[in-house]
Amino acid sequence: MRRRGRGSSRAFPYFSPESLPPPARLGLGSSWLLALGVLCSGPLTVVGVSLAHPQPVEWLGVEAYARAFHPLQLVTYGFGFLIVLGSVGLVAALHRLAPGALRFRSALALAFAAAFAAVIGTNYMLQLAVLRPNVAAGRLEGMALLAFNNPDSITMALEMLGYGFLGLATWAVAPVFQEGGLERWTRALCVANGVVSVAGTALHAAVGVRGLFGLALYAAWNVLFAALAVLWVVVLGRWAQQARGLARSSPPA
Repeated sequence: MRRRGRGSSRAFPYFSPESLPPPARLGLGSSWLLALGVLCSGPLTVVGVSLAHPQPVEWLGVEAYARAFHPLQLVTYGFGFLIVLGSVGLVAALHRLAPGALRFRSALALAFAAAFAAVIGTNYMLQLAVLRPNVAAGRLEGMALLAFNNPDSITMALEMLGYGFLGLATWAVAPVFQEGGLERWTRALCVANGVVSVAGTALHAAVGVRGLFGLALYAAWNVLFAALAVLWVVVLGRWAQQARGLARSSPPA
């Protein structure tokens, strides 16, 4: 039975108590990893690096990009791997904790999370292992297609595609948060992130996301996703605590 309200608690009636702690711990740890990635790779880091080593807001060509380039500008992509790892671990845990009737949704979310990890992991590796050494050495041929500042680059297209997949993953897994209170907010923000992310991907494919509009869209999405990351930490923390309590109180087999 689904309970609603601030004081509701998840009973996990579809699992044996001893099987609950491992996926609950994975979900909690992954949610913390994801939240750390959002904090370290989001607007605060971008603003800080931009103040120290700014790039032009508008794309002025690869030569101008190379003149303003500094390796610290890529630190956000290193931290982005925390989002990749945390997202996959979180969705895997939610799939394990989902009731049978929702397993098709959580399995779909897991597939979308895997697509996100493949696209974004590749994209960030291109930044760190291909763009960085080539620009630093002055080898600029073809680098315009890998520079995030270029709104028509391959990497910007992959970024929008990858986070579109993550949006589909959060939309698909949203019903797993069945209770009221914070779970209701988590469910709503999972759906909202799906809508915003897929809309952003479609917008970029249709007309391109660039300039100040692109920066404003990036900042707004980060606020939404940061709020969702905090809710995941709180809700999964409660689930992990309840799972430990159920495991301790269950009679030995």
